[in-house]
Amino acid sequence: ALILTQVVIGAFVASLKGGLVYNTWPTMNGALIPDDLFVLEPWYHNPFENPVMAQFVHRLVAYAVVLAVAVEAWRTFASGAVGERRGSAALMLAAVLGQAALGIWTLLEAVPIGLGIAHQACAAILLVVATRHLHIASRQT
Repeated sequence: ALILTQVVIGAFVASLKGGLVYNTWPTMNGALIPDDLFVLEPWYHNPFENPVMAQFVHRLVAYAVVLAVAVEAWRTFASGAVGERRGSAALMLAAVLGQAALGIWTLLEAVPIGLGIAHQACAAILLVVATRHLHIASRQT
């Protein structure tokens, strides 16, 4: 569910051209929290119409996704799981780390079309990998 949420947020970033603002990482032009998150009035338009807000939320959820997948992989490895479940957790961890690295690279390069397409395509692949892992894990518990 968290990865699916991140894919939807990524669609907002893409449609608002949010990858073209603040092409720095890990900060947003030197700030952990940029000053222009709530520039639109009324304030509740910002999550849906402000490209800075879209990019900021996409970054935060990305950190949460990486953390959640790392915890799941650690729990799977620590449980002594073998075979398909262990391989699935390792694949999901590799996919999420690769996707995060690709996202950072895409941002730093100001979203050239090839990297943007690759980042979106890999998001779809990651969603499939995570769904497969969920299926495998739910069968083995």
